[in-house]
Amino acid sequence: MTIDRLEFLQWLEERGHRYVIAAPIHRVLQREIAHLANWHEVAEGIFVAEFYFQHQDEKWDKPRRYVATRQLVVLRPRATGKQLSLFEEHEELGGYRYSLMITNEETLTPLEVWRTYRHRPNCENVIKELRDDFGAAAFNTHNFWATEAVLLLICVVFKNLLHYLNRNVIKTGSVLSRLKTLRGEHFIVGASLGMNGRRQVLRLGIPDPSRRAHFRALLGRLDALPGSLKSNAIALTTGPPS
Repeated sequence: MTIDRLEFLQWLEERGHRYVIAAPIHRVLQREIAHLANWHEVAEGIFVAEFYFQHQDEKWDKPRRYVATRQLVVLRPRATGKQLSLFEEHEELGGYRYSLMITNEETLTPLEVWRTYRHRPNCENVIKELRDDFGAAAFNTHNFWATEAVLLLICVVFKNLLHYLNRNVIKTGSVLSRLKTLRGEHFIVGASLGMNGRRQVLRLGIPDPSRRAHFRALLGRLDALPGSLKSNAIALTTGPPS
């Protein structure tokens, strides 16, 4: 546990906030986990346990509560967590993947602490997607409110529109495609804007017949979407497009 992390915990505690935070499984904590005997099976191949531990650093003024989980790899090959590096060759301990949380929440059982924390990884995935795919880490303006406005535009508007497109038009199933995938498969397409009589037409450069049929189906779904997106930010004009 780093000093910065400890200072953060103390800051939360001084203000009366409750927390459940992932903890790095350092070697000293690996030894504590290895000696645990109070594991409770909460689902097939999933166990939880708890212990109190005070680090040797003098800044640690009291023991704090840790909740550990372990998942049996044989039963759960896609289990999250890490193996204990000190006990990888151990016949029993080496067959599990472990996760560790630190909390000051005393009213919850270890199982409830784990269930509370389980929602966080999805938040981390959203943050990672915003950072890597939407460029949330690559912009910064000199004005705080301008930065916030751009962030809200990306997070609230653009990301939600993309999810709507994913679910209602592209229909990628329960696992939605990320922006970097959609960008290469659907958004980056060679095209030219021309005329067909008096009508403007956009000619897409898609030579493959199956992909061309796929795009026709997507455009048909777009056209069939109920309602329309409207904005009063730009005045509407009645003349032909320029």
